[in-house]
Amino acid sequence: MISRDEIQEIVETLKKNKARTFLTAFGVFWGIFMLLLLLGSGDGLEKGVTNMFKGFDINSFHIYAKSTKIPYQGVKENRKIYLTNEDLALVKSKYKKDIKYIGARSYTNTLRLVQHGIVNEKYEIYGVEPDVFYLRNVNLKQGRYVNTLDNRQNRQVAIIGSEVKAELYKKEQVIGAYIKIEDSHYRIVGVFESLREGEQANEENKTILIPHTTFQNNFNRKNRIDNIGVVTKQAETEGDILAFLKEQHRVHPDDKAIYTWNTREEFSKYQGLFKAIRVFMWVIGIGTLLSGIVGVSNIMVINIKERTKEIGVRKAIGATPFSIIKMIVFESIFLTGLSGYLGLSIGLLFIEGINYAVTAFRLKSEFFLDPAINLQVVVVALVTLIAAGFFAAFFPARRAAIIKPIEALREE
Repeated sequence: MISRDEIQEIVETLKKNKARTFLTAFGVFWGIFMLLLLLGSGDGLEKGVTNMFKGFDINSFHIYAKSTKIPYQGVKENRKIYLTNEDLALVKSKYKKDIKYIGARSYTNTLRLVQHGIVNEKYEIYGVEPDVFYLRNVNLKQGRYVNTLDNRQNRQVAIIGSEVKAELYKKEQVIGAYIKIEDSHYRIVGVFESLREGEQANEENKTILIPHTTFQNNFNRKNRIDNIGVVTKQAETEGDILAFLKEQHRVHPDDKAIYTWNTREEFSKYQGLFKAIRVFMWVIGIGTLLSGIVGVSNIMVINIKERTKEIGVRKAIGATPFSIIKMIVFESIFLTGLSGYLGLSIGLLFIEGINYAVTAFRLKSEFFLDPAINLQVVVVALVTLIAAGFFAAFFPARRAAIIKPIEALREE
């Protein structure tokens, strides 16, 4: 163990070279602070991107259509393609054994006037089929989802987001109440809340879901569908369905006029990206930390060189090599440990400060959420600092400890 007198001696030694001590300590402090800052920022970015996929079935893909780019079978390019009820029915029939879930989903793309009593607001309206709730899940807080009978009978029912309820109904009972969307009245059968966080959650909670057939009738969509969501039992079925739909609409096989957005593929891309980002951040952070530790080692070499005569005197009056090594090593550990602890503390406080500011001032972004530091990282960083402080001083201290007193006293 180290005594109080030895601690006081270490402090006095460090005080004698204030500028050198400060620069050495700052190198270690800055290294650990930057490591935590980089890792915390990376964690926030990763959570933000992961949040984009919340509510999606990870094995789902979603079919969309747009204008053609390639002439095909005597038809020119720039022909607008629309997915239809017939497409959905054909896919359901042809691939019945291969499909777990499939559902149509359409949306207004613009905010529509919604009324309750004297309160008027504007929200985006979605038409959905029952299977959509397996593909793009939400948390049902009250009531029920849109079901098959709602679609089959074109029922005037609606599920409203939690923000819609808060703005239009306050604390009123909503299940069974009516809401007016443009010129039509709908009976509310459910209230949902997004599984996402931040701005994405707010946007989703400010939407209203109605049966898809009702949506097509009331918003003059005829038989058109904006997108079809699918979960299949085998991955290759996605390509078969895509090829089938292109054939139905006379779209060239290489034309992306009909295309899919695959949740698993997109999520895997982001996972790969963030693995690379994490490696990069570790390399930068550890590199910065190591530069501080190398600085400590260099300073200890210089410090020992300057104190050669002092070490000679100590040995001349009976100090053992172990006591010399112990004094220098503890001095290094004290300096790296203290500055590292400050870097850890301020780094953690900085990350928590960002979280507090984001929450207090409602600055949550869909791309950056709740940055945090893994406790294991903190423990590893502390152990690394202590070990680094030890090795930074041990080898130059050992060389100093074996110098003969007479040679040390002659050193200029």
